[in-house]
Amino acid sequence: MPRGKQIKAYRADIFIHVIATNWLEEEKTGYEVIQWHNQRGDAENFNKELKGGFGMERMPCGQTYPNAVLFRI
Repeated sequence: MPRGKQIKAYRADIFIHVIATNWLEEEKTGYEVIQWHNQRGDAENFNKELKGGFGMERMPCGQTYPNAVLFRI
């Protein structure tokens, strides 16, 4: 925000989503990019729910093998 400028009013019912990509128009259409982006978001939400369901929010270690051993116990 430039100095001396203030926001006097805003509309909370308007949302703008921006998807930045390096795909060329010849590779994917805008609709295909949005579909890909939404599927990616769905996958991230699924992983988040899976981690929460198994109590994996905090892992004891940053390495895969020791964490796998813990879950086998």
